[in-house]
This record gives sequence, structure tokens and C-alpha cells, in this order.
Amino acid sequence: MKKPRRRANSNLNSHFAMIAMCGQIPLIMQRRLMGLATDSAADSHAELDRMVREKMEAAGESFVEAGFQVMRESAKMSLAFLSGDVNALAGSADRIASSAVGPYAKRVRKNSVRLGKPGAKGGPKKTR
Repeated sequence: MKKPRRRANSNLNSHFAMIAMCGQIPLIMQRRLMGLATDSAADSHAELDRMVREKMEAAGESFVEAGFQVMRESAKMSLAFLSGDVNALAGSADRIASSAVGPYAKRVRKNSVRLGKPGAKGGPKKTR
């Protein structure tokens, strides 16, 4: 009987990306809240609209990405069961979770860069 091969964790990078995203979120929230507190009502309203719009877009993308990944994993699972290769199933839950979190992580990175620029709402002040 063949010994099952151990697969290297190919999703290790996605775990690190998720940890990095969780570290960036409080900083982004702090920058946004500072910007909302110090800006005019019109600027604050625009930033609030942007926040909600980004969340809705990310939720939609996340739903679609996770759905496609579930379909891909289902096809792999069917082939694995037919061929008897249980190792092919390893990491499917991680891949689905990574695809679901991907759209959120992309927006967190963009917001971190945008809000970290000097002069941005809640970001560092411009120096003369």
C-alpha cells in the first residue's frame, strides 16, 4: 500500500496575507475616523458613501469568487473520489476561504495606501 504524500501548505501565503490584512484594518479605521472627525460634513459624507460602496462591492465579488472556487473544488473532489486520490482534497477549504477573503484584502491594501498618503483624509498631514 502506498503511503500518502504530504503536500506542502500551498496556502501559507494566504494565511500571512490574512494576518497582514487583520493588522491593517484597525489602522485604516483609525485614519478614517480621524478624517471624518476633522473634515467638513460634505467630505465626511463622501467618505462614508465610499466606505459603504466598497463594502458592498467587496461582498458581491467575494460571493462570486467563493462560488466559483466551490465549483472548482467540487470538480476536483469528484475526480479525486473516482481516482481514489484523497491527497487531492487537501487544502480545499483553505482555497475557498482565500478566494472569499481576496476581494476584501485587495480593498484593505488599497485603502491603506490611499489613506496613508500625506494630505489624505485622516492620513498624515502635508509638510511644507
